[in-house]
Amino acid sequence: MCIRDSYEMAVRHYMDVLERAKKIGDNELIGKVYCNLGIAHQELEQFDKAIEFYSQSLELAKELGNKEMEGLAYSNLADAYSTQEEYDEAVDYLEQTINAYTELGDKSAEGKARAELSIAQHHTEENDAAIESMEQAVKLAQEVDDKMAEAERLMQLGSLKLVAKNDNVSAESLLDQSIKVWRNIALLMRRQLLSEWQSEQQMSDNPRAVSFLQQHAAAYTMLQKALVAQNKNNLALEAAEEGRAKALHDLMVLCDDLEWETPEANVMSCTGMQELAQQQQSTIVVYSMVEPDQLLYIWTCLLYTSDAADEEDSVDLGGRRIIKKKKKAEKTDVARHV
Repeated sequence: MCIRDSYEMAVRHYMDVLERAKKIGDNELIGKVYCNLGIAHQELEQFDKAIEFYSQSLELAKELGNKEMEGLAYSNLADAYSTQEEYDEAVDYLEQTINAYTELGDKSAEGKARAELSIAQHHTEENDAAIESMEQAVKLAQEVDDKMAEAERLMQLGSLKLVAKNDNVSAESLLDQSIKVWRNIALLMRRQLLSEWQSEQQMSDNPRAVSFLQQHAAAYTMLQKALVAQNKNNLALEAAEEGRAKALHDLMVLCDDLEWETPEANVMSCTGMQELAQQQQSTIVVYSMVEPDQLLYIWTCLLYTSDAADEEDSVDLGGRRIIKKKKKAEKTDVARHV
């Protein structure tokens, strides 16, 4: 059975439950079913129907005075509009989501809504507001001691500083903070994910594992961009290598092919790469795909200065060189070699 068939079956099931709930007058159940029908239709990309059911859930929540259901309905409406890239509408609903959860005193849900608001505001080019919203989201994650959310939002805040403001220094600091939080929670998270993965047999069936690995990798990717923008190319190389090593380590641990090692274990530094090149009488080339099909970083750790160092596009950097060139692909930015 394909995924679409599953959601179509879910719609039929929820319509049957809705009919029964209406017969017995269970308004709380009706509201939940409206919400679930909206989600199923959204997954089927039937957005008009999804919005209709979310709106019915919202109306019923207001009638019942159920703020929790109201906040969820606003959040679902915002998500439906964001998925369609209608970000102005999404911003409006997210602001109402925040009001509902603030009134409830639910800081966790409020923080999630503020993070989503930040993303929507960035899409509407309200970058100052987006940064402020994400800063509030980070603070709320810290207040409720949600380390996963804190790490993710620090990464998103650093990305905003980098992309929207070209504030490379602040971005580097925030991304470093994000990585430190990831390291602090890594052991517990990996043990939990490994346990879940073993029970589910396939890691691809574990969305928490996939999300953890993706977000952790994203922090290293954005850190590389922040460092390269400041011409800290050697540090960017070390960040790329550390991110790669951690990703491989995580996968092997999750697949039960490797025992856990402390997150403080050192990865190879630039100096270490030079020493390895010397030992092996070779040149080491490191690639980092920062943005698929758009931006690739390349570092070369040279054993000795060769005739290539005399090329016009080469600059000697203490045994390393930077070669900048445009790739022919239309969407590709600058490739950097160190």
